[in-house]
Amino acid sequence: MKKIITKAYKIIIFVALLFTAISCSKGWLDPKPLSFLTPENTLNTKVGIGSLLNQCSAGLRIEFNGRMPYILRDDVYSDIAVLVNGAPRNLVTQLLPSNATPVQNVWDYAYLNIQYANTVVASAKVLNETETVKNPLIAEGNFFQAYWYYKLVNVFGDVPLVLDAINSPKLDFKSATKRKILATMITNLEFAVQYLPETAPDGRINRAAGQHLLTKYYLQVGRFQDAVNMASNIINNTNYALMYNRFGIDAGDATKNIMWDLFHKYNPGLSGNTEKILIVQDYPGIPGGTPAGSERMRNFETQWFQNNFNSKGKIAVASGLSGEPQISNTGQGLGMIKQTEYFGYQLWNDKGDMRHKAPCWVPMTSLVYNKPGSVDYGKPLVKKQCQDTLKSWDDIYWNKIVVDDERLAKGLGLNIMGGCMDWYVYRLAETYLLRAEAYVWLGKSTEAGNDINKVRTRAGAAPIPLTNVTIDDVLDERARELFLEEFRSIELKRISYTMALLKMNGYSMETLPQKNYYYDRMMQKNQFYRTNFLYNKLNYTIQPFNIYWPIPETAIQDNTLGQINQNYGYVGYENNIAPED
Repeated sequence: MKKIITKAYKIIIFVALLFTAISCSKGWLDPKPLSFLTPENTLNTKVGIGSLLNQCSAGLRIEFNGRMPYILRDDVYSDIAVLVNGAPRNLVTQLLPSNATPVQNVWDYAYLNIQYANTVVASAKVLNETETVKNPLIAEGNFFQAYWYYKLVNVFGDVPLVLDAINSPKLDFKSATKRKILATMITNLEFAVQYLPETAPDGRINRAAGQHLLTKYYLQVGRFQDAVNMASNIINNTNYALMYNRFGIDAGDATKNIMWDLFHKYNPGLSGNTEKILIVQDYPGIPGGTPAGSERMRNFETQWFQNNFNSKGKIAVASGLSGEPQISNTGQGLGMIKQTEYFGYQLWNDKGDMRHKAPCWVPMTSLVYNKPGSVDYGKPLVKKQCQDTLKSWDDIYWNKIVVDDERLAKGLGLNIMGGCMDWYVYRLAETYLLRAEAYVWLGKSTEAGNDINKVRTRAGAAPIPLTNVTIDDVLDERARELFLEEFRSIELKRISYTMALLKMNGYSMETLPQKNYYYDRMMQKNQFYRTNFLYNKLNYTIQPFNIYWPIPETAIQDNTLGQINQNYGYVGYENNIAPED
């Protein structure tokens, strides 16, 4: 299939060809769309539109799986982690409108998927069918519009609001306010939750997924009681319940626990898993699947096999040894991210918490010097003997990172990447924490604490007191429970917008780029950015205006008949005009 580098904001080819030819500029963004040129897949039939909705679902895979998934690019600009092996790390000097990665990638891929969703909606509206047939298709298209705009407005702020299917050249886009986009998506989601099906095949959108996303939108705009009501629709639905009983392939293994079962390989997609709301499927041979599997172990694991020396100052670890047990078990991480002290240590204050002990959490001292002939062979690694603790020393959130690869023949090769796996987009535990947040905003501490404690006690942690429950309590529990599920930076920015909207703690909409909760929390919880930590001749640096990423320079320059504004703090801001509102 010929690959065409395409900017999603400037789609200029006939829509049927777009689905067979389009791809993004980097290999890790290649969704490999299905063909829509066969007669049975034309967009004037329910089946054809359903095929395009399958493509919309497939577009979620690289959010979580494959090399450098979007969730990695998000989490490393939050309070839980920083980027080590890659850029940008200095957000002032490296995060620029002209920077093709990651700014352009996020922008292009979001608008590409919005175009898919817009085409679904437009095609369904003119379908020669009854409203009973058309409305569920429109509802699912509305969900995907809202999913990607939720990302765009919290990464970039004001962006063009595109709701039509574009099948001819268009160069007159104009920025819309975040407020307008949020209001539009809420209206569309309110329609969607009426018509989305109660149940749907894994990967497709059900009503609870729409309700879950709408809860986040309600929270962002300050409609807190609506958020409580919407989340309660899911929590009170008998189809959903937190999982307490062991399940899945390791259910009979007494060394494991329920927190292991929830995330093991294909367990998220099991029919008996009443906690799943929306998952992505990714298994060998699936159309449009990630070619090398999840790559979890490469993306999220420390590069322990480098920079660790024995007591004599000699290299005492080895990689690439066929059949070597430690490498085969852990894989060979690239050391791309480093946990903050907040996430790695300060959060975990309960020894009973299953999320922070074996088998779910494995400390570095559980690994050993494995180089044959080393003086310390077989002894645990020692931190003071590690010469790069950012890249080569970090505990492993094992049950969410280490994934076996069934494609490897037994005894051949090493499981160094991490095999295919299903993963959660939305899970009921997050719904409880969203409702807890809404209760905090409403001043209902007892109700907020009860929802947090539902999640905590299931994980074996002691309940928190029900008095004076705060947003910090909610964010702490989200970090413990939702690592590699929530887009942490986006959620912090969502909350920052709400605080500014409510004029809390000295924040305001007028001064959001200069003073915001996101920046203040980064300074409080992320010691690397707080101290301008120097690593490989580059400081970790962030300023308040980095709450929003720059609009890609090419998006502005190519839009010759309209005006896409630049964000405050970046080159080109001085040319802005009033956005649509």
